[in-house]
Amino acid sequence: VLTRTEVPEANIGSDSSLRNKLREFSAQMNTERRVVAMADEAPNVYELRRPTGIMQLDIDIGGGFPAGGLSIVSGPDNAGKTWTCMRAIAMHQRLYGQRSCCAIATAEGAFDYKRALASGIVLPIPDEMIREWNQERLNLGMPGYTDQDILWFKRKVGEVVILRGHTGEELMNVVLEAVKKNIFGIIIVDSFSVLLPEADEEKDVGGTPKRAGNANLMTDFIKKYTPNTSGLVETNPTTLIGIMQVRS
Repeated sequence: VLTRTEVPEANIGSDSSLRNKLREFSAQMNTERRVVAMADEAPNVYELRRPTGIMQLDIDIGGGFPAGGLSIVSGPDNAGKTWTCMRAIAMHQRLYGQRSCCAIATAEGAFDYKRALASGIVLPIPDEMIREWNQERLNLGMPGYTDQDILWFKRKVGEVVILRGHTGEELMNVVLEAVKKNIFGIIIVDSFSVLLPEADEEKDVGGTPKRAGNANLMTDFIKKYTPNTSGLVETNPTTLIGIMQVRS
């Protein structure tokens, strides 16, 4: 442990007049947003992590997905990308209980409730879906659900919200607004790869134009997303996780 006399001069503290000049500069620049801040006044939330409960993965990524930032989970089809992200939500529920609030933006079809339950997420199943599952069991000659089974399907821990959109722009705008609200612990986008601008939705386009449309949409999204987690307005610990397919 260093005593004060042993601390390098640079660590003792800056000159008071210099500090005052920096304060004046900060006040001059921070008219609408706080764009200038001292190093000791600009904390980030990256040390807060969102673990998956998969021990080796959590160790490899420093304790889990970072709060207040965007992470990408990529890989080939059926590699377990969505499963991994759902595990993060399930672990968030275990850690935060009824204070847990997570969202899943679906771009590849309807939300898979069965996979969510299998991953450990606790969320209430729609009555219509329970009836369909029950009929499937009866068609297979299996006993129907008991009252106890239905109560199990209606369990709830915190809130899980499904985000949707007819076009890529619409879904991305919904995700941006969700981030701005600063009420979600985790938001998953499944997936970034299939998002297309409205202008390309109805076109029968080939590979290159399609990739260009997706890239332009993602670039525009990142430009609008970044200021919401930069700390210019407030600390925002929302963890955004995007899924992307890797295909030849």
